[in-house]
Amino acid sequence: MAEQVRVDEVVTNIMYGLAQVIAEEAKTEQERMNEAKAVLYMTLSHMQMYVEETALSTNVDCSAEWVRLYLATMVIRGCTEMTVESYRQEYTTFFHTLKKAIPDITTGDIRGYLAHCKLVRHNKDVTINNKTRMLRGLFTWLTEEDYIDRNPMLRIKDNKVEHRVKEVFSDEHITIIKDAAVRHGPRSIAIVDFLHRTGVRISEMVALDRSDIDFQDRQCIVYGKGRKERPVYFSGDAAVHLRDYLESRTDNNPALFVGIRKPFNRLTDDAVRLILREIRDMDDRLAGIAINPHKWRRQFVTELLEKDVPLTLVADLAGHKNLNTTKDNYGNYNRNKAREAHRKFVTG
Repeated sequence: MAEQVRVDEVVTNIMYGLAQVIAEEAKTEQERMNEAKAVLYMTLSHMQMYVEETALSTNVDCSAEWVRLYLATMVIRGCTEMTVESYRQEYTTFFHTLKKAIPDITTGDIRGYLAHCKLVRHNKDVTINNKTRMLRGLFTWLTEEDYIDRNPMLRIKDNKVEHRVKEVFSDEHITIIKDAAVRHGPRSIAIVDFLHRTGVRISEMVALDRSDIDFQDRQCIVYGKGRKERPVYFSGDAAVHLRDYLESRTDNNPALFVGIRKPFNRLTDDAVRLILREIRDMDDRLAGIAINPHKWRRQFVTELLEKDVPLTLVADLAGHKNLNTTKDNYGNYNRNKAREAHRKFVTG
């Protein structure tokens, strides 16, 4: 009887043999090893060292039901419709690619799928880690609920992602953007000011209705990740521009931000991103500058840190469940402090 050979062992042995063969001066050794490893997993993950039946398992329908049940538990836990849908799409892609029932899926299969996403679909490491997190959640639940005996995700690790300090706007760029937004129209400057002064997520903003806005206290309630409710506050200039925009409207749509043409539908995430790109294209001085909703959110957090607002309070205002997410903005905070120090003590 032939002995089954684990794909992990075969790949490891080949990796050692290829270490000297794949030497390329243009890349670091770690980069070359990672790419070779990914290629090998993609090539060999669907193979075994013995002949096996390749017909689809009779558990395929059962697998679909298990996925449906897991997605239902996500809804019960309070995950948003958008989050559940993104998980559903990932699982659909995963099972369509593997063409295996859940009980038959191995660690090698999953590594092969992730390698395929990296090398064929050219997904970035951050995207690969997101896919890994989604699969880990499903298989952990399947194991805990005793649908499967072993969790094939236990030996799957996240990719190391290079941490880069993400840029925020300069004071000059903020002025140019807002001047362009004013020319673009009352809705545009209202959107820009609201994003800048509240730090809300784009999904939170487009879900707001007119009735949600309290102009007297300059605040509103949004529902963040996990449907967690939190108050957000906006400045006087944001209030002025928002009121001007609302008073200019002639539609009856309850949404806070709507299209400018009939039937005046509620704006979507993509529609807001398009508006921001149109604003950027109005001034050549903004060429090459990213003006997206999340950058305004990062700007909001950075400005609070620069004003020495306590980290925990900044996290609360931004709706960050994890303080590390807030700390990611320290790079911009420290960079700006260093620039101020240079101007003050060096250049005078």
